[in-house]
Amino acid sequence: MRPQPIKALAQQADTPHKAQTQTAYDMDVIIYEDIKDDSSFLQLAKSIGKIRRHKNGQDIKFLTVSEKSAARPNTLSSLHGKGAFPLHTDTAFCSTPVKYVLLRAISGDLSRPTTFISFNELLGDIPESLIQRAVWSCTYGSSLFYTQIRFKVGDAHGQRLDLDCMQPCNKSAMAIRAHISSRLTHPKEIKWKPNMVAVIPNWTHLHGRGDSKKADTNRILQRIYVD
Repeated sequence: MRPQPIKALAQQADTPHKAQTQTAYDMDVIIYEDIKDDSSFLQLAKSIGKIRRHKNGQDIKFLTVSEKSAARPNTLSSLHGKGAFPLHTDTAFCSTPVKYVLLRAISGDLSRPTTFISFNELLGDIPESLIQRAVWSCTYGSSLFYTQIRFKVGDAHGQRLDLDCMQPCNKSAMAIRAHISSRLTHPKEIKWKPNMVAVIPNWTHLHGRGDSKKADTNRILQRIYVD
């Protein structure tokens, strides 16, 4: 059984907040409005599944735009600084990536979008046999393991891809990387406004951070991981 579609989760969620699905957002990403405080954000997350704590032990992590020199090692900010973040699976370096990523807009210049694309769009015309033959190395800090894009946890199926930490190890993986390179530059966008939450199904979609010509270091988002 594959992970539940995010629109089905919205129907099951025990929350008073209004959910809004939008075709422009691929129908698999769901948008909530007027999530005005941390308590409401946590309530929404718990109605979807079990919260996975961040490495700092917190349920909610604050995300800001920062220089490479100010970022923690092995983070996207340490690699890309104030620029755009490439499309990726969050926690791809874990044995099992987190199932859902919840992002909430807080304050500051929110004109920079969050980008996303589904694996169906990315891999839809690639033969399954090629995907199954492809082997990737995944490195995070001093840890290294070998993996494939598709994975299975019990009866649930997921996918992972993060080209910052995953490198192709054979010709099949190199062919896939070459094939998808142009598609990764044409994602959909989530346009933020304060107290808006986007629920991104991390096993079926990649997401990233758009570029900005403004100095938006005051941009603040929050993130919760949910399994």
